[in-house]
Amino acid sequence: MEWTCPSCDRRLIDRYVERQDGAIEKLKMLLDTYSSRRWKEGTLPMIEAEDAGQTQSKSIGHLLPSFWDWKADTSTHKFVLLCIRYMRWGTKAHQPDVCAVESDQQFFNFLHASYDTYRAQGRWHWLRSVKSIDLVKFELFRNELANVFDSAFSPVGSDFEYEQSDTEPPIGSNLMMHLFENPEHADIFPVLLRRIPKKMKERLRPCPRKGSSIGWGVHFKETLNGMYVFAFGCIGFMLCLAISVVYTVVKDDIQGGFAIGGFVLAFLLFCGGTLHSYVA
Repeated sequence: MEWTCPSCDRRLIDRYVERQDGAIEKLKMLLDTYSSRRWKEGTLPMIEAEDAGQTQSKSIGHLLPSFWDWKADTSTHKFVLLCIRYMRWGTKAHQPDVCAVESDQQFFNFLHASYDTYRAQGRWHWLRSVKSIDLVKFELFRNELANVFDSAFSPVGSDFEYEQSDTEPPIGSNLMMHLFENPEHADIFPVLLRRIPKKMKERLRPCPRKGSSIGWGVHFKETLNGMYVFAFGCIGFMLCLAISVVYTVVKDDIQGGFAIGGFVLAFLLFCGGTLHSYVA
């Protein structure tokens, strides 16, 4: 299905599977009426993470991720489950409180701030960027580790607040990524927010007997940050060129200078390839 963002005219294409006849057409009608009505200047709160271990906001601190041992009354609280890469191979499920999030704009601003905050705690986090965002079903183990399933997202458990959708997935990955990168393009009403599963009353915990529980949430897939890779490549090339020119001027040997520059460039490419295999 193709959809054009009304704010930037960018065309997005997502693949959906109908669980009921006419479901994709209904979703297209919903997205066609999806507006980019903006908050008036100065009324849309901005989220800022003040440190990696704790997040706060100058205007809406209650929208930011809270600690696991938070002692407030959780009877009316909702928690969105975020599956984010942990160390090299693992995936960790974070469960921030979203009971005060009331619109798509607030949710995608919150999602961006939450990812930046949780991801900043990992090594080499600045070399990675989000490649795609999906709604997934997963298994939660102790220590918050998660195993994401490749199976269908629906049906969602009864202990989750979720507006049933007749499409699989409920929200396309490209649409999620576009609004994640451009929260201001989202609606000021909870149009898509209703399709995000939210755990009710308390955070999801592993079953004491089985050692795991089934949950539904948002999964961030990562890749190398292309901007940093390009920047490092340019710096490496300029460094090799400078070495070649300096050697040529000092030794009056252009062949030897560029031979040394080529050797240094090959070594930098080797180091970059090794780092790529480790980080990616």
